[in-house]
Amino acid sequence: LHYETHPTWFNGTECEVFHIIRPLKWDDQDGRSKAKSEFATLAKQIRNKETTFADAAKKWSSGATASVGGRLGWLTFQGPMHPSFVLATFALKKGEVSEPVETPHGVHLIYVHEIKAGELPFERVIENVRRSLLIVEFEKLVDSYPKPPQLEWVYKLDSTNK
Repeated sequence: LHYETHPTWFNGTECEVFHIIRPLKWDDQDGRSKAKSEFATLAKQIRNKETTFADAAKKWSSGATASVGGRLGWLTFQGPMHPSFVLATFALKKGEVSEPVETPHGVHLIYVHEIKAGELPFERVIENVRRSLLIVEFEKLVDSYPKPPQLEWVYKLDSTNK
């Protein structure tokens, strides 16, 4: 059932991803709130074709990829990005722009330019499913322990995006 619900998480599907980021500390709630509001407006402008994602990234992103329109490259679900970012990416269709996405690194807008279907052999797919189920069970275990106050927000952020 886990694989049938989310096959692109496991079969090697790749998304060509662009993003706009406003780096913010995890406890800067005012900055995060302001960035989410600004990015929601920016996402609407991009969807209404008032600007392109590349132009918006060059103007608004504080990330290293701003000068190239926010291009991060090809991402698989099993890749190195934060789970909140990956889940938001794989919820998008080709050509779609996300709502603002929070990670411990800051606030992002994500754009999926292309999607390449995965072609992993079944043996590899099974390993990816097994690993993701272990992560899910590990997260349940982590959630069952009390968190230090300064880390509680980061754990809540991860939990809300599952």
